[in-house]
Parts: sequence; structure tokens; C-alpha cells
Amino acid sequence: MRLTRIEIEGFGTLQGMDLHFGPAMNLVVGPNEAGKSTLQEAIVTGLYGLESGDRRSAIVERTDRWRPWEGGGFGLAATSTPTRFGSSTSPTARS
Repeated sequence: MRLTRIEIEGFGTLQGMDLHFGPAMNLVVGPNEAGKSTLQEAIVTGLYGLESGDRRSAIVERTDRWRPWEGGGFGLAATSTPTRFGSSTSPTARS
């Protein structure tokens, strides 16, 4: 599987982003507090969802942690290209 795109409606400090990834290594650089770690968490959430364990409280905690700082909609979608089966998009819940 290769991540080809992530669309971020609202996730922590990130809003209104549409990033396309190349076939080789992609490098994210920026100053402190620019959102690099938030982008990494958004990618993981886009691929695997917000659920981390069986506890409902863990899901609520993660949702609250990554709620958009400026308000507005919460949501993202990751598009990946598996090697044999074409591309797929994994939308997460939007609020």
C-alpha cells in the first residue's frame, strides 16, 4: 500500500489541506509548532481510524484531542494505492 493523498477538513491545528504524496520518499519540514506531528497523527488516523483499544473513553479522548482548534468541521480522508487492487479512500467520521 502507498499513501497517495490526504484531505484534511479539520484536524487539530490543520484545516483545509489537500496533500498529494509522490511515489518516492516524502519529507515534511517546518519550524516548531508548524503541525508536522499533527500531520503525522492525521495520516495514521486517516489510515486506521480514531479507535485505539476497546475502551469508548479512549476514542472520545482522541476525538477531543484532535478536534479543530479554530472550530468548524472535523474530518479527513486518506487515499492509498495498494499494489494489485487499485486505489481506495478511507474517510473518517466527520462532525
